[in-house]
Amino acid sequence: MDLVASYGSSPSGSAVSEGSAHVEDDGELTSQESKEPSPKRLKVEEARLPDPSALLQPDQAATAPAPAPPTQRIRAFPHVEGQFAVHVTLSAPAPPDVTRALRAALPRLRAALPTLCGLDLGTGHVSLSHTAPAVGSQLESLLRMLTAAAWRLAPFALDLRRLACLANEDASLAFLAIEGQGAGGAFARAVRAVDAVFRRHGLPTFYAEPRPHVSVAWVPGDALERLEAVLKQQSVPLPAWHIEATELVCKIGQRTHALKLGGDR
Repeated sequence: MDLVASYGSSPSGSAVSEGSAHVEDDGELTSQESKEPSPKRLKVEEARLPDPSALLQPDQAATAPAPAPPTQRIRAFPHVEGQFAVHVTLSAPAPPDVTRALRAALPRLRAALPTLCGLDLGTGHVSLSHTAPAVGSQLESLLRMLTAAAWRLAPFALDLRRLACLANEDASLAFLAIEGQGAGGAFARAVRAVDAVFRRHGLPTFYAEPRPHVSVAWVPGDALERLEAVLKQQSVPLPAWHIEATELVCKIGQRTHALKLGGDR
């Protein structure tokens, strides 16, 4: 089967902001044989930015104010025929106690900032790269080299402990996130390993000083200062969120691959 065709008929259709994802698993991927393990394909259900009222408790949803009109989905880069969105992450679905704490806090935060929208906590992730455009001829090499890079990394743990306010590079979105602590060296090594592969393929590398985090809500526009002011006024206690990183997750176009960390072999 043609490799590019296996990534779907709309190559850059999933080139969206890092706070959302839309991936499907259909068709097969063929890659060159190597001594490293082949990436395992995952099926990830569509995860769109939800109606914020869906995050409210059942007894609050009925009296919640009408949500703000949805904003247009923001692409990480313009749609170009023949390009595929590539994003490398650690999977980090929120545990039940963290989900309950955030569901209790979000209505209070949104009362102060009505345009705040919650993300799907069941599909959370820690980014190891930007979402970047790759052309079809790069895909096989890119995936093969990322698989090899993951195999050279050891599994590591990451603890998410505190709420923080972040913004994307062009200030078109602000995010409420839970930041990580510990495993700083291991996380940085994972980012630099992905950077090395991206650089070989002419793709943009990640932040010089990456901050491990999972985004839990977003605000459209240049809203970082407003979000920071709301967070200072609100107390949001969070239980411990412990992540065991045993694989990298690589999304290419409409396909998702799990790349095993090999340090435990």
